[in-house]
Amino acid sequence: MSDKNHWSLVSSHGSILLDIAEIPDCTISQIADAMSLTRRKVWGLVGDFRWEGMPRIGKESRRHILTYRKGLANWAKAYSSYLSVETLMATVRAAVSSRYVREPIVMGVASLLYFQMSKHSAERAADAFENAGRLIRLERHLGIYRELSLQAAALPYAGLVHLFNVIYFYGHFPLIIVMGAWFFWKRPAVYSLVRNSFLASGAIALVVFTLFPVAPPRLIGAGFVDTLQHTRIALTYDKLPGVNEFAAVPSMHVGWNLLLALGLFLSFRHPLVRGASLLLPPAMILATVVTGNHYLVDAPLGVMVALSGLVIALLIRRYWPQAALAGLGLRGLDSQTC
Repeated sequence: MSDKNHWSLVSSHGSILLDIAEIPDCTISQIADAMSLTRRKVWGLVGDFRWEGMPRIGKESRRHILTYRKGLANWAKAYSSYLSVETLMATVRAAVSSRYVREPIVMGVASLLYFQMSKHSAERAADAFENAGRLIRLERHLGIYRELSLQAAALPYAGLVHLFNVIYFYGHFPLIIVMGAWFFWKRPAVYSLVRNSFLASGAIALVVFTLFPVAPPRLIGAGFVDTLQHTRIALTYDKLPGVNEFAAVPSMHVGWNLLLALGLFLSFRHPLVRGASLLLPPAMILATVVTGNHYLVDAPLGVMVALSGLVIALLIRRYWPQAALAGLGLRGLDSQTC
């Protein structure tokens, strides 16, 4: 029998069914006491069931006893089981809708799609090398083809080359994972903005990679050296599964590094931290060139794509805030700045 002090969102009819499931031969008075209702009200509720021809009402002395047909008893047991399943499903839905479960799934699926779609452009090697030649001719026409001289100037200094190797490798996906987790945990408003900027700019970059694959300098020869092949401090990306080697244009190493720097700048007010965050993109630009992975023109193109993603994220925040902020328990950006 239901406890008088217990309350739930189950209807009165449902409560009667639960009482029936527990005590099949209960009386009108027992139901009324359990539900804190008058016997007249219970009579009305039982009358609804009587329309279906399920209960019989007998009289024993001065007490009215409900004698239920098999159909109602089975219905009561089924209803009780249904509530148990609903409770379980509600628990599962709450766990799935939690941001601690949802966000890793969203970012994991987005990353998987990003790498899977990149494979299509990775199969176009001939186009990639032809487009690399076009890009070099464009840089020569603009007078900015300086990649080979910049790398040659850095190669005699092993420590400097190792530093740029570390910046290039660990300043990309490892830094994205670490900073993304920190933004998610400590600065959810900043995380929402950076996340949406990453997703939007990544989608734009995928279109460019597919339509215009470009081989990086380290693959075309011409005197370029793949510095990551000669260090144990960092790994080369061509050894990682799913990596598109012909994704030189735009440089999302630079573009996404800029978005991380923006997130750090918004998260702190200390001038030293903000100053250090502003140094990240220039350091990555030099690293992309010295390691032989990108051309100079790739960096501004990567910045343009990243800023386009940021504009889309800001538009989402302004015109569709529920999609940008749902489930993150956010306050404003200013209130989350140290």
